[in-house]
Amino acid sequence: MSKYTTELKNIIDNGYSLGLDKYPIFDELYRPVLNQKIIEHYYFHEIGFETYERFKYELNVVMNEIMYKYNKLYLAEQGITDILSSYKSERDSSALSDNESINIGNDVAVFYDTPSGSLGDITDSTRATNVSKDIQDNQNNSSGSNLVNSNDKGTNELQHVLLEQLSQLTISIDLMVIADLHELFMMIY
Repeated sequence: MSKYTTELKNIIDNGYSLGLDKYPIFDELYRPVLNQKIIEHYYFHEIGFETYERFKYELNVVMNEIMYKYNKLYLAEQGITDILSSYKSERDSSALSDNESINIGNDVAVFYDTPSGSLGDITDSTRATNVSKDIQDNQNNSSGSNLVNSNDKGTNELQHVLLEQLSQLTISIDLMVIADLHELFMMIY
């Protein structure tokens, strides 16, 4: 409930536009996402101006001023994501071309993404990416089973950690934008 001016909720509920459609943004598809986060964060806060028109004007001035630096952060984050994606694609394609497949008899095949020498006992091999064993009966029917053991466990864990940090970075950039708008509100609850 408003005490001194009006809450952002009242402005939104009465259908007034905040005019958040002209500030510079790195990707137009992200504008509604960021705008919604701003609205949700300050929904029950009183605006720091006597009139809605003055609040709208000041909100748009601040957004035009701050988004220049935040767009650079968003684009940097997007570039890092693209680099990680291309790195993963390169690793996947090189894994397909740099491999070794060994057939032992008619019933066992062992596949290594990265050839590394002797197989040893294949039933105890922990370095194999894929071990297949086919069992045939007297009627020449066959059934197969596959064991998969990834050599890239460390790489996958590193990528997972990096992607997690990137998702937190996006949230952090949004929160920095939101924090820069706090001066537009009365901070009375």
